[in-house]
Amino acid sequence: MTIAIGIILMWLTVLELLTFILINHYVYFGIMSLHLFVPFYVFMVFLLIDYLSGFPERSKRPKIIIATTVSLLVILPLVFFLSLPTYTLAQAKQKMILAERIHSIDDQATTKITSTRGYDLYIITAERDSQKTRYIFNPYSGEYGLWPDSK
Repeated sequence: MTIAIGIILMWLTVLELLTFILINHYVYFGIMSLHLFVPFYVFMVFLLIDYLSGFPERSKRPKIIIATTVSLLVILPLVFFLSLPTYTLAQAKQKMILAERIHSIDDQATTKITSTRGYDLYIITAERDSQKTRYIFNPYSGEYGLWPDSK
């Protein structure tokens, strides 16, 4: 039974990190930096490898390993979801369409850029009044404006 707990926790650890990566990539266009989360997941994997390799009966601190892993599996999603930007890429596009009377958005030209303050911003290329215009959009505050090379 205790080996099963270790295996379940290992799967949950991997699935949780994979979920963060997928949400960041497909919903937020990779705008979040996940490099702060990865060391915690690597740490949990090593703890669980130690737990499983020695089997719980021979592991030095099985209760501490399980408690630490479960705690991190609860705390890290809270931190992740509390640090998500306010606007997904889809919400940013929708806000731009409504506010700027945009006809269409060029998804192929949509990209991101890192600001001087260290967080990423969406660069949205849109067609407005029959010409391409690029906007910069802050997904944390919802503020946006014309990209400097746009007229």
